[in-house]
Amino acid sequence: MKTAKLRGNFPILATAFTDTEEFDAASQRRLIDYMVEAGVHGIVTLANASEGFALSDVEKREIAELVVKHTAGRVPVVVTISHPSTKVTVENAKWAESVGADALLVLPPFFGAWTADAGGIYQHFSKISDNVNIPLIIQDHPLAGGTLSTPLLVRMAQEIENVKYYKIESARAALKIRDVLNQAGEHLDGIFGGAAGITFIEELDQGACGTMPSSSFPDPFSRIYNAYAAGNRDEASRLFGQYAQFIAFEWELGGRHVAKKLLHEAGIIASPALRAPIGMGWDDKFYDHMMKLARQSDLILMKNVKA
Repeated sequence: MKTAKLRGNFPILATAFTDTEEFDAASQRRLIDYMVEAGVHGIVTLANASEGFALSDVEKREIAELVVKHTAGRVPVVVTISHPSTKVTVENAKWAESVGADALLVLPPFFGAWTADAGGIYQHFSKISDNVNIPLIIQDHPLAGGTLSTPLLVRMAQEIENVKYYKIESARAALKIRDVLNQAGEHLDGIFGGAAGITFIEELDQGACGTMPSSSFPDPFSRIYNAYAAGNRDEASRLFGQYAQFIAFEWELGGRHVAKKLLHEAGIIASPALRAPIGMGWDDKFYDHMMKLARQSDLILMKNVKA
């Protein structure tokens, strides 16, 4: 597991809460089992779609340990370790490696509008790399106050030992994936897409090694990747088309609410709760529309949901 290159569908694991917003370990274990049974190639925990920003430091460690332990080597586990401080991020990285993470997902350092310059970002990732022996997956996302330039991504891949993957979610991600791979591909083990997988086929066309979507589509994205990797792009594109409207709905309108609602309706997690103050913001008409799209897409999550 530690030496195999990461490839395929690595969904961002939703964090299960009770109706009173406490961590629900039993639901989390069911969700892990469901993801593995649905054929995912790996899972990611504590990321943005996991509501990692809404968790305490103690909870983050409890959840990451549970995910690694319960996954039990069935698929690789990526643990998110982002923090504005280099010192704390290094501590997070060392701890995550010690409990069995297969790779580390990390954003550039930022705190609101306070961001590091290119030199600070380079040093941030260099120091993390110096303290671990597992791959870093650097997340290029506008959330961090801006996106990383192609020259900086290329330089870090060439010069920082454990920078082995990127997750690129900036505008026109497929083209950025192409440019980085063309200039530094021999130094990288792969580049993942994200953004709910909305341009997954185009990213694969440009050399992406996989995607990191939400927990809403574990089976579809795995089948899309498997078809593409087997050389059947037409079948991959056909499958993607089946889910395209729902993927766009999640990306543009539904966000984290979609996975929580679907997983709850399917009986996998006990509650669809999100941590306040970010509420659902949906009325019954909006929810009914989401469920209609889910059924039209023939999501396997819907197999256990009564019409």
